[in-house]
Amino acid sequence: MTSITILVDDRERSSPVLDELRCYENVEVIVQRLAVGDYCLDNRLIVERKTLPDMMISILDGRLFTQAMRLVGSELDPLLVLEGTSADIRGAQVSREAVQGAMITVSVILGVPVLRSSSAQETAWLMVRCAAQVKKIISGATHRPGYRPKGKRKRQLYILQSLPGIGP
Repeated sequence: MTSITILVDDRERSSPVLDELRCYENVEVIVQRLAVGDYCLDNRLIVERKTLPDMMISILDGRLFTQAMRLVGSELDPLLVLEGTSADIRGAQVSREAVQGAMITVSVILGVPVLRSSSAQETAWLMVRCAAQVKKIISGATHRPGYRPKGKRKRQLYILQSLPGIGP
């Protein structure tokens, strides 16, 4: 895997995700102030991480929507990671309908993908995998699906025939 650079907002210093990210060999972690989001993955993705209890508070005070709008306004592709389990929000003062309405607004209306994570360790893994996959696709490392010809001449014909307007 090639090197990945992850910028971490300095307000996330106490987050266990930072320690988890530092455990990855090919990940360079830089802590600095970010104008938007909590993490910037390879200068392509901007990630807002919310623990479930923080998300409940963010829904009540309207901060979730402000943050989501700022993510959408960024030059980078936005991503929201919700971290935690249902045990983390037992007894929360936010109704299920309010949570689902907020998720509809963020994901469907604003178009911010939402990924779920059960722990800081999984959040770090998700971010590293997202950055690696985006880097792989941008570098053109995706493969044309299907048949793989054997032999030099057959591979050459296969490549030529994949061009528009060229057939057998």
